[in-house]
Amino acid sequence: MKTASLLGGLLALLGLFTSAESQACRAALEGVLTAQSPIHNALVEDDLAKASEGAKVLVGLTKQWLTEHPTDANLENIQKIDKAATAIATAEDLDIARGAFIQLSQGVIAIIRADKRLQDKWQLFFCPMVAKKQGFWVQPKGEDLANPYMGTQMPGCGSDKPW
Repeated sequence: MKTASLLGGLLALLGLFTSAESQACRAALEGVLTAQSPIHNALVEDDLAKASEGAKVLVGLTKQWLTEHPTDANLENIQKIDKAATAIATAEDLDIARGAFIQLSQGVIAIIRADKRLQDKWQLFFCPMVAKKQGFWVQPKGEDLANPYMGTQMPGCGSDKPW
C-alpha cells in the first residue's frame, strides 16, 4: 500500500515537472515566433539595418531554445529559423534578406500549423508575386496586411489565407 502511494506521488510530481517544462518550452517557442515580427516589419519598410538587428535578436533566442529544448518536436523548424535568421543578420542587400525570410517563414508557419492554439494568435498571408509560390508569411492577428517581400513598393500586395 505504501509503495503504491509513493509511486502515485512520484508520478504526480513527475507530471508537474513535465507540465512545467512543457509550459517553459511553449513560452520560449512563442518568444521565437514573436521575435520574427521586427524582421518582418523592417522588410516592409525596406530597412536592411533594422532587419539585421532583429535577426540577431532572433538568432540569440533560437540558440537558447536549441540549447534548452534539444529533443522537442519543433527542433527541425527552429534550426531552419536559426539558419534563416543568421542569413538575414549578415545579408548585404534586401533581396538576400527577403530570400532568407522565405525560409524563416516556412519554419514559423510549420510550427504554427502544428499547434492549433498558436493559430489563434497569428494570421497567415500570401503574396502571389513571390517566385515559386513561396510568398507566405505570418503576422499577429488583427494587424493590417504588410508585405515583407514587396516592401514599400507594394506593402498591401497579398491576401490572408486559412490555416
